[in-house]
Amino acid sequence: MAGKAAAPGTAVLLVTANVGSLFDDPENLQKNWLREFYQVVHTHRPHFLALHCQEFGGKNYEASMSHVDKFVRELLSSDAMTEYNRARVYLDENYKSQEHFTALGSFYFLHESLKNISQFDFKAKKYKKVTGKEIYSDTLESTPMLEKEKFPQDYFPECKWSRKGFIRTRWCLADCAFDLVNIHLFHDASNLVAWETSPSVYSGIRHKALGYVLDRIIDQRFEKAFYFVFGDFNFRLDSKSVVEGSGTVCTSFPSWAPADPASASPALGFPRPGRPWTCPRPWCPAVRAAAGLVVGVGLGGAGQLQETLVFRAHGVSLAESAASPRAPFSLLAASSGSRPECGSASKWT
Repeated sequence: MAGKAAAPGTAVLLVTANVGSLFDDPENLQKNWLREFYQVVHTHRPHFLALHCQEFGGKNYEASMSHVDKFVRELLSSDAMTEYNRARVYLDENYKSQEHFTALGSFYFLHESLKNISQFDFKAKKYKKVTGKEIYSDTLESTPMLEKEKFPQDYFPECKWSRKGFIRTRWCLADCAFDLVNIHLFHDASNLVAWETSPSVYSGIRHKALGYVLDRIIDQRFEKAFYFVFGDFNFRLDSKSVVEGSGTVCTSFPSWAPADPASASPALGFPRPGRPWTCPRPWCPAVRAAAGLVVGVGLGGAGQLQETLVFRAHGVSLAESAASPRAPFSLLAASSGSRPECGSASKWT
């Protein structure tokens, strides 16, 4: 392993961001995000800049493709980045391949003053000089300058369309070799399940996936090097302790039915209008009120629309909403100190 330190004064900046929401509102969110990113670059003035993105392209990659291209062109041609005369961009855009698609995007920018840097070719097993600006997309599996993998499906079987995985690149700066790993670990498919145990079952899945990546980095295929793993780890608070410690858990559901039963999920067992509803899963907290907030818990799994229960706080009716797959629960504002009106069988502890 190369042991020399980087040249004195060489600045390296590592940035990571889940950018999925930027493609929902590119005219506003994307412009604001880029402005802040450029400000960070201006403040730190790195010689080597790595930007790791997750959920690149947003929820609907096909519909967002034009926004993706615009985002990449802006980064490569912006006045704020003119001093970075070399770049490598790796975009996993092959959304039609469910067995490989990770929606990861890795950007690397090299300052014009940086002379002694090269990138590793994993197929040829040797370093190559970096010149110009190049973009790689679609089938990154055939690109020798990186390693990309999607986590095995059996790691998270309840999330059929998971896009979680990692991209690894290797660089050599002033005779110091190091790996940069863009990672996206598994989320919590259900907050209700996450509340059952501590640590939750999802923590164990993330631990297993992270171990899978680390084993790949330090295996015997290549010479060992320093490595930096940065991305979306999807770490969560200890949900069970948070809920039990709040002291404000409602353990039964209100007597309520959706206005349009046809729009509700049959799996949730919603009744006809006007009839009381008993939760088919009595172990699930229906709602938690703390610090003046009402939390309506969606019961669907990831990748499905999740009905958010309707509660009333001080007579204000909160209409039913379909939470996005990215939002397993919804925060609904209520006046300070209020609690939602639940059925007569409700008990606050």
